[in-house]
Amino acid sequence: MSFNDRYFEQIANYNTKKDKRSNNAKTKRLLSSLAVVLKDLPHNQQKQIDHVINDLRDGVRFNWIGSVEVYRNLLV
Repeated sequence: MSFNDRYFEQIANYNTKKDKRSNNAKTKRLLSSLAVVLKDLPHNQQKQIDHVINDLRDGVRFNWIGSVEVYRNLLV
């Protein structure tokens, strides 16, 4: 099976019972893609978003700004 076949199969199975990715992985992917756009906002708005994303009541710290740099490098 070629890469394209696997890629299209993954897209076809997205958010179905065959989708084996965890909700945490989906959430991280969503936040990382949004972060690419959010990174261009002014610093004070970034801090407000960071405060909402990293509530820490759930004990999870998500480095969305760091993820932006990784995703931007992949997009180039």
